[in-house]
Amino acid sequence: LPEDLDLIGALAKHFEITDAPSAPDEVRRALTSAGGLGLLTAGGNYLLVPRPELIAEAEADLDSSRLDVALSGLPAHEVVYQHGVRNAAAALAEGRAQAAFLLRPAKVAQIAETAHSGRRMPPKTTFFHPKPRTGFVFRSVEG
Repeated sequence: LPEDLDLIGALAKHFEITDAPSAPDEVRRALTSAGGLGLLTAGGNYLLVPRPELIAEAEADLDSSRLDVALSGLPAHEVVYQHGVRNAAAALAEGRAQAAFLLRPAKVAQIAETAHSGRRMPPKTTFFHPKPRTGFVFRSVEG
């Protein structure tokens, strides 16, 4: 993103923004009670609670869908996915990222609703670890 971009100001159109704890793990723990996403920046950490207009505009009832809408209004940028709060915070601290968004995990009900509606889950929404090896086969051991 351009260095002079006011990211917080740009996101305020889509989110109610409040200060968050300074420790990234505490921000992660606050996401569920806040009902929103987390944002880590060099200038501070924030909780982002989606505005009703954003909820209505998002393709699915998922943090990743809401973030996609919010990011679509920003200047050209690159999104890189990290697994885990510590990895995202490290990328920020090392200068490999300008900001890190923390998303709540998708619930099974959200995945089922998306599947039953015939839509695809947004990229990385169902990212989990460890993953089974490619070609892994389950077979019944009962006769």
